[in-house]
Amino acid sequence: ISGYLREYNLSAIKEWNDFDISILYGHSIVNKTITGCGFTTYALENNIPTILCSPRVALLENKHEQSENTYLVENEGNDEVLKKDLNKYLLSCWFDQITPKILVTYDSLKHVIEVINDLSQFSIIVDEFQNIFMDASFKADTELNFVSYLQDCPNVTYLSATPYIEEYLNELDEFKDLPYYEFSWSPDKITSVNIDFRRINKTNEEVDRIIQDYLSGNYPEKVDDKGVVHQSKEVVFYFNSVRSIITAIKRNELTPDQVNVICAKTPLNTSKLKKINISVGKAPKKGKTHKMFTFCTRTAYVGVDFYSPSALSVIVSDCNIDSLMTDIRMDFPQIMGRQRLKENVFRDECIFIYKLSDSDITIEEFNRISEEKIAKTNRDIRRGEMEIQINGMIGLQDLLEDIRDRVENHNYEKDYTGVDEKTGKPVFNKLVYIAEKRAFELRNNIYKSGVKIYNEFYSTSISREESVEKEAILDSLRDIYSKGSFETKMKAVCDILLDPKWKEKIAISDLHFIPLTYRNLLNLLGPERLKANGYSLSKSNTEIDSNAKLAPGSVAYLKVQVNLSKLPIEDIGNATFTITVNATPVEAD
Repeated sequence: ISGYLREYNLSAIKEWNDFDISILYGHSIVNKTITGCGFTTYALENNIPTILCSPRVALLENKHEQSENTYLVENEGNDEVLKKDLNKYLLSCWFDQITPKILVTYDSLKHVIEVINDLSQFSIIVDEFQNIFMDASFKADTELNFVSYLQDCPNVTYLSATPYIEEYLNELDEFKDLPYYEFSWSPDKITSVNIDFRRINKTNEEVDRIIQDYLSGNYPEKVDDKGVVHQSKEVVFYFNSVRSIITAIKRNELTPDQVNVICAKTPLNTSKLKKINISVGKAPKKGKTHKMFTFCTRTAYVGVDFYSPSALSVIVSDCNIDSLMTDIRMDFPQIMGRQRLKENVFRDECIFIYKLSDSDITIEEFNRISEEKIAKTNRDIRRGEMEIQINGMIGLQDLLEDIRDRVENHNYEKDYTGVDEKTGKPVFNKLVYIAEKRAFELRNNIYKSGVKIYNEFYSTSISREESVEKEAILDSLRDIYSKGSFETKMKAVCDILLDPKWKEKIAISDLHFIPLTYRNLLNLLGPERLKANGYSLSKSNTEIDSNAKLAPGSVAYLKVQVNLSKLPIEDIGNATFTITVNATPVEAD
C-alpha cells in the first residue's frame, strides 16, 4: 500500500481505481497518516454496504449533508422508532437498488446490529477509532460496550490518521493481533506546521492577549511566496472546556455576533451558553462567513471541517486540569487537519499555549494505586462467577447494581470493574486502565519539561523540525536561567549563539526571558569575547570599562524613569522625551 500510493502520487483514495477492497473484510487497522485523504468519502460512495461509526454526531451530520442516500441514525431515546425507521430505509434501498450507507454514533451501533440480519454483507468503518481510548475517561461504559458489540461483526476497519499508540493497542486482545495497514503519501501531500510555543503560568492571560490583539486590529501577518502580505482576521481556539470558553467570552466582553462555540449539544452545555445569549454552533459550510472567534472543544477536533480564508489555530493545554490537557500525539494532527481551504496561508500556522505539570506522583505510586484497583476488579469478577454458579444470572443483580452505582458516582475511582451489557457480566474495563496510564505519562513525563513537549510534537511528523528544535533550545535556556551561576547561564547562551547551525537563526532578541544585564553584555561584547573572558562578569565589565573594541553594531538598553505627573493627561499619548547625558560619550558608553 505504501509503495502504491507514493508511486502513483495519489492525493485521495478515490483516485486509486484498483484499491484492494479486501482490507475492508475481516478486522484490521488502517492508518491514513494524514487527514483529508477522502477515505470516509470513498467508503460512502463505493458499492459495498457500509456502516460508518463515529464518536461525534457533528462529524456524521457533516458527512450526511455531503453524501446522498445516506441514513443518519438519530437516537432520540425511542429505540423502537429508531429500528422502524432504519428498517424502512433498508427496504427502500432494496427496492431502489441503492447501496445502504448508514451513519451511526458509537453508542447506537447496537441498535443497527439488532436490525440487520446478515452483517457479513456490511463493511463497518470505525472512524477516528483512537477516541475509543481517549473518551474512556468520561464515557467508559459506552466505549466498553461498543468494542464488545464490534466483536460480533465480521468486517470491521478501525480507521484513523492518528491511531492509538501501539504499546497500548497491544494490551487489548481485540486489537493486538490485527493486520495493520499504513498509507505513505508523496511529500507534497504532507503539510508541515510552524508552531509558536508559548509557555505560561496562566493560560487565560495569553488567551485574553490574543483576543484583544484581534479586537484592536493587531492581526498576525504572513508574507507568501509572491511577497503578498496576508492578515489573519479570524482565530480558532481549541480548548476542551465549555466553562473555560464561557469565562473567556465574558472576560473579554465578546458578543454573539463575534463568537461561534462548537461543542457537544448536551442540555448542560446548551443551558450554560444560553446564559450568555449564545447557542451551540456549527462549522460554516464552504463559502459561508466565519466569525472572528471560534471556540472548539474535542467535539470539533475530530472530523469537522473549516473553510476559513484566514483563520489561525490556537491550542490551549493545561495538563493540570484533565479536560484541558492536550494529547499532542493524538490531538495535534487532528486539529491542524481541520482547516481545509488551501488559500488560507495560516492553515499551517499554530500557537500552542501550554503550562507545565505540577504533579509529583511517582511511577511507583501510580503502579501501587493501579494494582489495588486491579485487585478489587478481580474480586468483583470472581464474585460474579460464584453468583452465576450458585444462583444463575439472576444472582448477579445485586452485584451489577452496585457496580453501576460505583461507575455513575465514582467513575472508576476505586476499581476498573464495568458491566458488559451484551453478556450482562462484570468485566475488567481495560480502556479505563489504559486511559489512566496515558494521562500519567502525559502529566508526569511529557508535560514536565519543554524539551519533552517538543520531542512529542516532533514525533507527529507534521510539525516543522526547525521550529520545534529552536523552541526546545530556547526552553532549555529558560530552565537554565531559573538557576545556576552567572558563568553557567552565560556559557549556555553563548554556546547556542556560536553554534553554526543556530547563529543565523537565533537572535539576541529571541532571548527576551533572560535578564537585561546578560543581553547588554551579549550586545556590547558578543559571544566570542564573552567566551574569551571565561564568561566572567567581572572580566567582561573590565573589558568594557577599558574602552576595548566593542562588537559591531552594539546596542545597550537603559532603564529610564520619567516623571509624568506635571504633564497634562491629554498630552501623554503624543509626548516626545529627550534624554540628556551630561558627559562626553566614549566608546564604552
